[in-house]
Amino acid sequence: MKPKKHVILLGAGASKTSGYPDANALTVLMCDRQSFLKEFAKRLADEGVDNVSEWVRKSTVRVYYDSFSKTTQLLRAGDFATMDELSNLAQGGIRADEILKLKKLMRFVFALNDPETNSWPTSDYRALIQLLFEGKSELRGDISIISFNYDPYFEHRLLRASRSRGEIHPQPISQSAPARMSQAITSGFLYPFDSSWTKTPGFCHLKLHGTSVLPTTRGFVFELHPPKGSSLNLTTDQMFEIPTRQRLVDLSTPEVAELDPPVLLPWEIISPDGKLLDQTEFDSAVGLNWQHRPLYPLFRSIWERARDDIQAADKISFVGLSLGPFIEPELRFLFSGKEGVIQAVVANPENKKYANYSDPFHSRTPRGKVLDLFQKISPGLCCNRSDSEAGLFLAENRKTKDEVTALAPGDYRGASEITARDDFADFIQNEL
Repeated sequence: MKPKKHVILLGAGASKTSGYPDANALTVLMCDRQSFLKEFAKRLADEGVDNVSEWVRKSTVRVYYDSFSKTTQLLRAGDFATMDELSNLAQGGIRADEILKLKKLMRFVFALNDPETNSWPTSDYRALIQLLFEGKSELRGDISIISFNYDPYFEHRLLRASRSRGEIHPQPISQSAPARMSQAITSGFLYPFDSSWTKTPGFCHLKLHGTSVLPTTRGFVFELHPPKGSSLNLTTDQMFEIPTRQRLVDLSTPEVAELDPPVLLPWEIISPDGKLLDQTEFDSAVGLNWQHRPLYPLFRSIWERARDDIQAADKISFVGLSLGPFIEPELRFLFSGKEGVIQAVVANPENKKYANYSDPFHSRTPRGKVLDLFQKISPGLCCNRSDSEAGLFLAENRKTKDEVTALAPGDYRGASEITARDDFADFIQNEL
């Protein structure tokens, strides 16, 4: 039977076919000057810029990148795997405020990519978006997407598709529905001071860590955001609709460079024991000078809606998500207390590596990592393979809710099964 609620958790692997770097490649571009300038030159050459080396040498882009050198040297010298790792170690230290500037550098590195030109036809988002629409222009209400990604490309593309379909074939729905849908698509960052969409049923795209660039408001019924008097005006138009060289030059200007991206590190919203920070704790974590402190109510609503959807889900899929130590408190908040039986899917290229492994749930395998995590944070949860594999294994291996209830929590691991998909494309084709 079709699940009543399918929650999809997206990690960096899901944006790879859209041209975005994985965690390791992102870190290298952020802290290795030669790698960044080489990639910058390549992008300029692809766009037909003359005298690329001269252009790079004289550009404000190089100067802006070099302005982060003191911080990136720490990232490089410490051989940190990610910005998150460095920032976590720096909490409460004398360099903490300086290291948080890496959020701006991350936005700058993301701007190297031009997915509209280089990846539009090959991006897995194209197939995903096609299957998210129910009928002609309405998004499926049985799916929620919880994203740990900072890049804004998925919501940009989905919002454009929703608006285009709505223009071609308007649906006979209430006047508030288009506004709610646009908010749900952009995780509320289209109009950040309205979180009513998180309280109503239907599709949601929930960006737990925020976004590096705010969505454009063109064609939307609400007033332009942010409100008058605010300088928070960096939008996706400036990321996807102008050439790379102009985009990076614009981001290098003092007027834009001073703008903070509305991006959160994991511990700026969730405590180590998996509790949602209150307003005072949040202010202390992000710093009193952080430009986006007024967005706390939105972030709180996003996290609470994500938890509600996880708790209601009878199918949960992990797509391109790295289950490192920093994510455990976040998943503890989302999954703690969830019990019973779910269909579970893990989409990760590493599944190919372990396809013939004697123990498919070894702690090194993607499925094993998920199962080990559940044992820690949600021992009352038992996993079945997805219905897409119903004919590929013995029906008696699938546990019913009553059968699981009869098991002791310690027996759940042996009773669990998880579907493995090789990548995002495989997942989209077979699980939606």
